[in-house]
Amino acid sequence: MRFLVGADYPRDPDSGAAGTVFQSIAALREIGCEVDEFWREDLGRRIRHGNLHYWLELPRAMRRVVAARCAAKTYDAVLLSQPHAYLAGQFIRRRYPGTLFLNRSHGWEGAVAEVMDRLAASSGDSVPFVRGWLRRRMRRYLARHQDAVVEASNGMVVGSALIAQFIQDRYGIPGEKIAVIPHGIHAEFLADPLPPDGAERWRKILYVGQFTLIKAPEQVAGILNRVLLRQPDVTAGWVCDAAHHAAVSALLDPGVRGRVTLYPWMSHDRLKAVFDEYGLFLFPSWYEGCAKAPVEAMSRGLAVVASRVGGPADRIRHGENGYVVEPGEAEAMAARLEALLDDPELARRIGRQARHDVEHITWTNHARQLVAFAGHLPAGVR
Repeated sequence: MRFLVGADYPRDPDSGAAGTVFQSIAALREIGCEVDEFWREDLGRRIRHGNLHYWLELPRAMRRVVAARCAAKTYDAVLLSQPHAYLAGQFIRRRYPGTLFLNRSHGWEGAVAEVMDRLAASSGDSVPFVRGWLRRRMRRYLARHQDAVVEASNGMVVGSALIAQFIQDRYGIPGEKIAVIPHGIHAEFLADPLPPDGAERWRKILYVGQFTLIKAPEQVAGILNRVLLRQPDVTAGWVCDAAHHAAVSALLDPGVRGRVTLYPWMSHDRLKAVFDEYGLFLFPSWYEGCAKAPVEAMSRGLAVVASRVGGPADRIRHGENGYVVEPGEAEAMAARLEALLDDPELARRIGRQARHDVEHITWTNHARQLVAFAGHLPAGVR
């Protein structure tokens, strides 16, 4: 098949959503597809304000690039990330009805907004009236992009069943229009043998994630504070942007700060080496479209304790290859970690089963599922 794949992300194989797009393009090419691509640098940008850019500029930029590419070449499918691709989708449906328009969501914005509203309400934080009014107004404008892209799409590509269910419930579209295709795991994560099973590995806890509210950094710190204060020989690692290391340190209890190693963002080969130093993985996020870090941890044999969000909810069978708890249940997560620390054989067993259960989640399989979905969409939704 001939694909045009685009996204408003920098072309970075090691970042979150951009890495997903990058790896899926590479995998599509490996299985014989012809793929053209465009990225943030191809779209251009004049408006610096983020939401104004998304509202006024990005939809038109995507349509402009797609129009130019489709005028020069015929594609079987155009796969674009983010709801701001709706104008491009409408253009394709109108001008090139023989080309499928597929929209890929890395985490549905409407679902994120609902979670953020709940967090704001529970925290009691107040926002000045004018700023709050403007925020609500802008959110309504951007929500129209979500409505429009669903309407324009021949099919939706999502990374987890939770996103698929949210979209289906919200918009009432048929299930055959939504493909749940998990993000792949880097080949070397699966090809390389697991690290030596030394006892020290099962006394070490790792967290990987951005330092943002939706990732629950206060919960990460609170859980580590509780566990490390109770067990003096346990250590931890925290991977995030180096710009936030001071903020992370401020959340940690002075009594444990020296036992938490802070790592900057890194390439996936270096990250694999860090995974291999640890035995337990903590991930208490409030919301995820399809979190890759917990599944990558599973591939390296770590025993994962995560919240029930996109990614872990699809991959973890509670008590068999990891543990999932409802978002916000920090006490339950801490208790699970302590149980694993007290029973290293259980942690080993969980980690080995996790590795076995994710071995099929490759980027090659991801690409094959994309092609199968595009090739089998019912004629009625084309």
